[in-house]
Amino acid sequence: MDRNIFWYNTAGDGGGAIGCIGGAGPFAHGACNLFWQNSAPDGAHVEGCTVPIDLDGNVVADPLFCAPASGDFRLQADSPAAPAQSTTCGLIGALPVNCGD
Repeated sequence: MDRNIFWYNTAGDGGGAIGCIGGAGPFAHGACNLFWQNSAPDGAHVEGCTVPIDLDGNVVADPLFCAPASGDFRLQADSPAAPAQSTTCGLIGALPVNCGD
């Protein structure tokens, strides 16, 4: 799972963006992911495993969407998920930098 934005997730018994089954091992094969305000009890944004934050491009930061309250999930130019700020990973997430119109 690469180049995803996990934002305000509360799924599962303990919450979090990702639930790992079968133990507390590391989040396998995850690079260039952005986590923000997920509800896992340990603050790691996942339930049942760990995420190597600040490794492989995984970060915890506000994605700076254009206008999420109105459904605009494009990125602001200074978003940490934008290619200009995420030089190692390029674009993180599905939508481009394009606020304004």
